[in-house]
Amino acid sequence: MKKLLLVMALIFSTSMIFAQGKTVLTSHDEGEDTEEHEGKKGEKGGEGQGECFDCEITPIATTLIAPGYNYSEVNQFDLSNIATVLQIGDGNYSLINQLDFLNTATVTQLGYGNNSFIDQQGQENVGTVFQDGNFNYANQIVGSGWAQFNFASILQEDEYNVAYQRQWNDNNRAFITQYSEEGKGNYAIQIQNSGANGVFGSLATITQDGTENEASQKQYGSNNNALAYQFGEKNTSVEDQTATPGGFDMNMSTVSQNGKDNLSCVTQVADLGGMNTSWVQQVGDKNKSAVNQISTSGWNNALAMQMGDHNKSSVIQDANMGTDGSVVMQTGDHNHSKVEQTATDYGINGSTVAQIGDKNHSKVKQVAAGGMNMSGVMQIGDHNHSMVKQDAIGGMNMSVVTQMGDHNHSMVKQDAADSFNTSWVYQQGDQNHSNVKQDGTTLGNNFSSVRQFGMHNHSEVIQLVSDAAWNQSFVLQDGEHNESLVDQTGNLDGNNMSYVNQFGDHNSATVTQVGGVTN
Repeated sequence: MKKLLLVMALIFSTSMIFAQGKTVLTSHDEGEDTEEHEGKKGEKGGEGQGECFDCEITPIATTLIAPGYNYSEVNQFDLSNIATVLQIGDGNYSLINQLDFLNTATVTQLGYGNNSFIDQQGQENVGTVFQDGNFNYANQIVGSGWAQFNFASILQEDEYNVAYQRQWNDNNRAFITQYSEEGKGNYAIQIQNSGANGVFGSLATITQDGTENEASQKQYGSNNNALAYQFGEKNTSVEDQTATPGGFDMNMSTVSQNGKDNLSCVTQVADLGGMNTSWVQQVGDKNKSAVNQISTSGWNNALAMQMGDHNKSSVIQDANMGTDGSVVMQTGDHNHSKVEQTATDYGINGSTVAQIGDKNHSKVKQVAAGGMNMSGVMQIGDHNHSMVKQDAIGGMNMSVVTQMGDHNHSMVKQDAADSFNTSWVYQQGDQNHSNVKQDGTTLGNNFSSVRQFGMHNHSEVIQLVSDAAWNQSFVLQDGEHNESLVDQTGNLDGNNMSYVNQFGDHNSATVTQVGGVTN
């Protein structure tokens, strides 16, 4: 009787939640965080004003038919049980509770405003929900105690459907598929919590077809794998993965979005030898991708690919005694790429940006304490901009910029203490600009090489060193009406060396060397 009252209370509270246009997602365990998602009735809540390119998940507030059309409850507390429910009509409710081994639950609902709840506790459970209609809600919870080898699947067709799945412990598999040929507004969330100590973690997959869909996946533990596929416009995907300490824990996230005005946000945290791997692919215009990775004695790897115009990519990586690796590839016009990397305690930052098209922008910022910064930027097209800023303490900065096209701009700024600054700039085309500024202190050495091929190009190199440091500058310009400016300052036995080679007519070169030994 108490259990029935509890179930009825759950139904009533759920119906009130939807009626108010608010979905509350509570954790299964006491003391964990509670999440709330707000939304107006029958409307999409919007992108919000949060972090990660305004990546905010707001579910659709569904409108239900008055409850009580059909109500089904199945409680199974033993081995090898099977429950199957078929409901045809609107406003139906199905609840299945299974406790123990080898349970199977299957729910099929055909109609409008249906609700399905499956709660499985035990091992090797299988839960499957199929809903065909609008404003349906499916909720599956698997876990408590030793719940392993669980399989949960939700398939929903049509508009404004909500799917929620939560799994605990190891070797879980969760799948949500929402399909709407011409519809929109589906919402899916999956939360998985696997154990630590390098155990085999969980797999979560969300596939959505339509417009204005929202997908959120959160994984805690080790060796988790999350995949999100969205087809259509104005879709949002949020991936949040945390690897708990256990040694060589790994999180893998894959996001693929096809369409325009899509948003993707990935956050990954790995400790004690953990590894984060993120792959984001967006095909279409006006898409935005953000990847945020944090590791301690681990590795962060991020690959972002965007094909289309007016796309934006942001990669932020923080490694403590670890390694950050980032690759950004953009094809199209008016694209923006931002990479920020921080490495401490002999960490290593590596960044590669490739942009093909016109009027693209690339910004790379790297900070290393006792580590190394390496940046490579390639831009092919006209009116592109590249900015690289590197700071190293007791480490090394290396930057390579290649621009092919006309009216391109490159700026490199390097600061090093007890470190080395190395910069290579290669520009091919007309009316290009290159600016390199290097500052080395306390045995810091600066090396700069600029090569420009074409007409009306401009190169400026400024090098500052002190305390027995070195400045070396090489400038090669091949073309007409080119200009080169080199300014070197060395103190306390610092050495300045400058080489300028210009081939063509009406060229101008200015070299200024102050202090130290000059050549």
